[in-house]
Amino acid sequence: MGRLAVFKLMYLISILGTFTIAVLTILGLVASHADPNSHPGMAFIGLALPALLIINVILIIYWTIRWRRWVWVPVIAILCNFNYISSVYQFSFSTPQSTGNTVKVLTCNIHNFNDEITGYTAKEIERYMQDKQIDIICFQEFAANEDFTLDSLSNVFKKYPYQEVRSQLAVYSRYPIEKSLFIPFDNTNNCGLWTDIRIKDKTIRLFNVHMQTTNVNQTRNLSTKRKLKTLANNFKMRAKQSNLISYMIRTSPYPVILCGDFNDIPSSYTYRQLKGNLEDGFKTSGSGYEYTFRNIYSFLRIDYIFYDPSMTGINYYSHSIDWSDHNPVIMELGL
Repeated sequence: MGRLAVFKLMYLISILGTFTIAVLTILGLVASHADPNSHPGMAFIGLALPALLIINVILIIYWTIRWRRWVWVPVIAILCNFNYISSVYQFSFSTPQSTGNTVKVLTCNIHNFNDEITGYTAKEIERYMQDKQIDIICFQEFAANEDFTLDSLSNVFKKYPYQEVRSQLAVYSRYPIEKSLFIPFDNTNNCGLWTDIRIKDKTIRLFNVHMQTTNVNQTRNLSTKRKLKTLANNFKMRAKQSNLISYMIRTSPYPVILCGDFNDIPSSYTYRQLKGNLEDGFKTSGSGYEYTFRNIYSFLRIDYIFYDPSMTGINYYSHSIDWSDHNPVIMELGL
């Protein structure tokens, strides 16, 4: 085969590859609409969407350098996923000022306080809460141990007089908790919790959820087939859990704030179901690039604060702090 024939073959392969990546990327647009229990393959496309978008950027550079019209194929694929892009990156805009009845909420998967036994980590977290003037705290993977008990933790957070701890979830509040409900999920330690909190003259229903864990670390030594099977099973479990929580949100008698570790990115079915008609705090009030999981090259946004449209998003941010493998997420809301 001559050099010209090889060149033409490589050119054809690069065109086909560009279209293949573009089709997969555009499918990522609809992945969040597909229940993994019926369409598990779509869940994997949704999970791969960040990587697919990066590949499209590389293809744009490649075709621009070659000065070929095929550059428009990855451009169109990226534009089709603008909604996903805006869920992980926001330009800075002016936001409403803190006036009237406001509340500042924090959510964080605290990874069992790094299994630290002296209470140092918990005390550092509490100091951070006071510095940021947090009103309501939602913790996931909350656990005491023999050396630093639940009573000790309660004492650390004593400036939050209203406390609700169920399984691995905890809510600490400066405002009265009127009622609560623990929400167990089938065949897992993951779970949810709602609390009705009275803030001055208004009651809100706060959901704190920890959706099915990905088990990536636990499957590290398994074969690729076993890893994919585990991921698929977890997609399906999160879908069922999100359907349940979504129903509870829709039937809530009070405006809802939803916090938690979803263990899924914004292109997922889980994200779309849980968001429903709620507002994504980062999209309304955040700025810059947003990630919350500190591993995997700070690539994933899986912790969220959503809120009822009757409220006003004022500020939303997340700091990288070494309490855990997750960053805390903070939002100030006007009620």
